[in-house]
Amino acid sequence: MKITFLLFINFLLAFNFNSLSQKKIEILLIGTSHNYELNVTNDFDYVKDAVRNFKPDIFCTEYLSKENEPQSVIEAYYGERMTQRRDLLLAKKQVEEKDIAEIIKRSYKTLKTKPDSQQARMDLAHALYLSEDLGNAHFQIYQLMKADLGKEENEYLSKVFDVKDSLIRYTCRKNNEYTNLVFPLAVEMNIQKLYGFDCQRYDALWNLASDKSDSLYTAFEEKLRSDTNDLNNKKSLKTIDTFMKEYLASQKRLRAAYREGTQIHFFNTKEFDDLAEWGDFLREDIYQLEGFPLEAYQEKRKYWQLRNEQMVQNTLKIAKQNKAKKIVVFVGASHRRLLSQMFERNPNVSVQTIDQVN
Repeated sequence: MKITFLLFINFLLAFNFNSLSQKKIEILLIGTSHNYELNVTNDFDYVKDAVRNFKPDIFCTEYLSKENEPQSVIEAYYGERMTQRRDLLLAKKQVEEKDIAEIIKRSYKTLKTKPDSQQARMDLAHALYLSEDLGNAHFQIYQLMKADLGKEENEYLSKVFDVKDSLIRYTCRKNNEYTNLVFPLAVEMNIQKLYGFDCQRYDALWNLASDKSDSLYTAFEEKLRSDTNDLNNKKSLKTIDTFMKEYLASQKRLRAAYREGTQIHFFNTKEFDDLAEWGDFLREDIYQLEGFPLEAYQEKRKYWQLRNEQMVQNTLKIAKQNKAKKIVVFVGASHRRLLSQMFERNPNVSVQTIDQVN
C-alpha cells in the first residue's frame, strides 16, 4: 500500500511538472486575400518580415486535406474538375493507385538531399495531384515554374503535365496569396510541406442559410421603405442608413488600400474585422429592429462558427502530429477575428499578430 501511494505521489509530481513546463503553441495568424491587384506594386514585405521574425516550424494554409476532411466533402467541393484533372494527368503518365503514396514518399526523400532534382519534383507534383493534395501539388508546380529547366527536364515536364493546361495557369496566378506570399516564403525558409487546415463540410448548408438570410433581409428592408410615414419604419431606416454610411466608408478605405498596394496591411486590422463581420452578418443594432429576420442570421452564423471551430481543431491536430510549437496560419482575412478568439480559448495556445512580431 505504501509503495502504491509513493508511486501515485511521484506520478502527480511528474504530471504537474510536465504541465507547468509544457510550452505553449504559438500561432502567427495572418489574414490574406485570395485576389490582389495586378496593376499596383503590392507591399508583402510587411508580412514576410513578420514570418521571418517568427521562425515557424510549419505553414498552415486554407487548402483541404484528406487528413481533416472526408473524401465525399473533397469531391463535392472540387466537383468534376478534380476528376477531369486526374484523368488528364493519368493519360499523360500512368500511375497505379497503390503506388501513389510510395511515389510521394520517395520523391520527398530525394528532394531532401537533392533539392535540384527537378524530375523528382515533377513526379512528386504529379502524384500529389493524383492524391488530391492540391496545396502541396501547387507548391511543387510553383517551384518548377521558377526553376531554370534544361532541355531534358522541359521534355519530361511536357510528358508529365500539359504546361498549357489550366492547372498550370491556375497554380501560377499572379494575384493570389500563394504565388505572392506563401510559396516564396516557404521556399526561402526551407519549408518542404504545407498543411491544409480548411473545412468545407458545412459549405452547402452555409450557402443555403446565406441565401435565405439575404432574401429575408431584402424583403424586410423593402417593407420598411414601402411606408416611410410609419414612425417605427422611419426609426429603423435611420439605424440602417447610419450603419450603411459607416460600412461604405470602411469599404472606401479598403478600396484605397487595394489601389495603394497596402491591402495586406488593411486585412490585419480591427477595421477589416468589423467590415468582414458586417458584410456577412450586419451589426447588433440592426438585429434589434422590429421584424428583422434574426433566426435566419443566427442559422447562417451557426455554420460559420462550425467551419471556423473545425479549422481550429484541424490546426491543433496538425500541431500535435508534427510536434510543432510555432505555426504560421495563412487564412482569408474574414476568418481572422473568429479564429483568433477560438484559439485563445485554449490555455495552451497563444496567438500573435503581424504587428506584435514585427
